[in-house]
Amino acid sequence: MFNGSFLPNWLLKRQELTASAKLVYARLCQFSGKNGYAFPSRKTIGDEIGMSEGTIKKALAELVDAKLIATTKNYR
Repeated sequence: MFNGSFLPNWLLKRQELTASAKLVYARLCQFSGKNGYAFPSRKTIGDEIGMSEGTIKKALAELVDAKLIATTKNYR
């Protein structure tokens, strides 16, 4: 059985997003529950996918600007 992430074609084709943002989006999808909410820290995401917290912060900002996610805390 496969246990991992797939990036959907609609996301891969979004040329305005960096590869980092796409990878962060995929990981957030894994964290989200049935209601679609996810609350991992930037540190947790970074540790798991091998990126700095600064890179994660920038990726989250990209995703918010692209209206792919919404946040409840100050991510910038």
